[in-house]
Amino acid sequence: FDFGAPMAERMLFIPSLGFCILLSYILFLVLKKSRKILVCLLFIIPFYSFSTVKRNSEWKDNDSLFFADIVKSPNSSRLNLFVSEIYIGKYLKEVSVENKSIYLDSAKYYIDRSMQILPDYSFAYLRLGLIYFYKGDYNSAADSWLHARKLDPQNPDGLKWTKQLSEWYIEEGKGQLANSNVDLARECFLTANRLDPMNEIAIQKLNILK
Repeated sequence: FDFGAPMAERMLFIPSLGFCILLSYILFLVLKKSRKILVCLLFIIPFYSFSTVKRNSEWKDNDSLFFADIVKSPNSSRLNLFVSEIYIGKYLKEVSVENKSIYLDSAKYYIDRSMQILPDYSFAYLRLGLIYFYKGDYNSAADSWLHARKLDPQNPDGLKWTKQLSEWYIEEGKGQLANSNVDLARECFLTANRLDPMNEIAIQKLNILK
């Protein structure tokens, strides 16, 4: 079942306990007969100790962990999603327009990789829609979020974001009507209705524009 975290070595501590006990027992029996293996262990143990210490530094924070692990597990759809989310977070905190654009492009690169690995990953479509939204491409954001909602109808983010975007299209449609752009206004209200079928304003406007 999905418990909200990627598979990692920390989840193998208890499952590996039986293996460690068995290995220790075998080593105990072997060492009783020969001390040569003890010399080998003196060379092997420091190597694994170094690996453990090095790995500990990668657990400094989520950024350090995910950036380190994406190199080791590039074919993990979930890990690519997490790296994409890191770049979205960097985008939100960044002030420089140029850097914000770079962060969004990086986020899209990793979300595209995530979707190539797992095409029907609803969380990836949600983040893709968010990236398009921040880029100002609301039509692509709408398509991405609608597909995400189709894959996972009860996801709270999908429901919230489609409703919010529906309101944006309502206001855009009103603006187009004020400028006598009836066809564009109708398209906006249709999209608003697709995003939120219960949006009464979209229904009313569409009835008027029939």
